[in-house]
Amino acid sequence: MSVSEELACLERLEELESDINDILDLFNDRQQLFGTDKNFAQEMLRTLKKKLKDEYQRTSSVKSCASLNPTEQAFYAPAIHEAFTSINVKTNSKPDSKWISDLYDAADSIHFYAYQLQK
Repeated sequence: MSVSEELACLERLEELESDINDILDLFNDRQQLFGTDKNFAQEMLRTLKKKLKDEYQRTSSVKSCASLNPTEQAFYAPAIHEAFTSINVKTNSKPDSKWISDLYDAADSIHFYAYQLQK
């Protein structure tokens, strides 16, 4: 694993974690979102889920997995897989505690692999 590969992987993981935290920040100690916050959160979740789905598909096929560098195979692909499968809420659902739970699970998965990569 080269340092540049590790840094590039870490940067992508941190970007995804930041995207998740941006949605969580909208809750600001509330258990539900309404009005414009609700609409904004739904759009942010839609974008996040699409990004995770695209990356999941890119990193999970046999052919594409073979083209990943060792850092991506060890850290990025598993983080994407866990984050993608953690978010089960629908993008048009009411932003509530289930959203918070799913998003925290996804953020924890990404954070775990980012932390391991930094060691």
